[in-house]
Amino acid sequence: MRKVKSSRLIVALAVTASLVAASCGGSSSTTPETVAEEPVEESTTTEKPQLTIGYLQILSQSEAAMRLENDTKAAAELFGWGFEVCDAQGTVEGMQTCGDTLVNKGVDVIITNGTPSVVIKAQIDAAIAKGIPFLNTGGTQATPEDYTASYNPNDGLMGEVLAKWVRENAQEGEILLHSVKDKWGADREASLAKVIEGSGFSVVDSVDTPFDNTLVEFTQTSATSQFTRFPKAKVLWLTFDLAALGAGPAIAASYPGKTPPDRPTVVTFYCNSTTQAEIRKGTVDACVETPLEAGTWIAIDQIASHFATGSNFSQERQPTYDGVQYDVPIVVTKETLPAEGSYPTPVGDFRTYFTNKWKTQYGL
Repeated sequence: MRKVKSSRLIVALAVTASLVAASCGGSSSTTPETVAEEPVEESTTTEKPQLTIGYLQILSQSEAAMRLENDTKAAAELFGWGFEVCDAQGTVEGMQTCGDTLVNKGVDVIITNGTPSVVIKAQIDAAIAKGIPFLNTGGTQATPEDYTASYNPNDGLMGEVLAKWVRENAQEGEILLHSVKDKWGADREASLAKVIEGSGFSVVDSVDTPFDNTLVEFTQTSATSQFTRFPKAKVLWLTFDLAALGAGPAIAASYPGKTPPDRPTVVTFYCNSTTQAEIRKGTVDACVETPLEAGTWIAIDQIASHFATGSNFSQERQPTYDGVQYDVPIVVTKETLPAEGSYPTPVGDFRTYFTNKWKTQYGL
């Protein structure tokens, strides 16, 4: 479906590829640095490519997954690109079928939001063999080299920031873990293990979170069971963001009206609007957030440059732009929640930055 016209002028973009290894320690918030929302580099307008994006949605029930999809579509629409979505609904069969469907439709690029590459390796290879780049913008991958590029958050760093908050703010004791075995989940949990090593915290029970539409109900049931079996537990750690929707009702039923230390401290990943609602109700205590959607805007920027100028995709996990690294995790609590309907933004406004960049570069 690609219609790429010859460029009048080729623009060389100087992109710094260093990563900022930010750590927020135990603080529940950070003060964002003042960053430029206008691109520093100036360029003569390059003719934009005409493309159709294929989107492999891993699980539309997850708000974090939908945040990624919605921002990818919004960024693509600025270029006037087509957008084809296939929802895998969290199943391996669905992921593979969606991959096949998008390849056979002849889209120009495929993006997914965390699908483990090992599950769809055949589909990735089929796409690349047809000249269709296949990118990831979701969770950390065990073999990111399988993809054309992967612009995902640093899940290990997110886990470290959240674990440090737990160590400094929760009462020491038993931790109940709701685990995810994919690479992004394993990295988060490895950071927890490292941070609590030698402390008074210890993981005493772990359940595997199902990655499908049964997740919320499973979490509510299993968390309630854990509270009964481990009445002295001090922390409930939810590796998957969607689990907060099950843990919240379990806390409300098992510990009505109570707050830590009279009930376990509940922590999770990504400060989705549904998670923020649980925090306001007092059933979840903290979430760790990073500008999740920034990776999708980076992906669209890399795609536009590749098809317009023939440039290679950056192989950095999240390349910096004008010296800014957007992937900076922070912990959010009830005291530091943003206004309802919004998400925390630790560093700069990447949407405005890229919109202005593309106006200058492609005349959008």
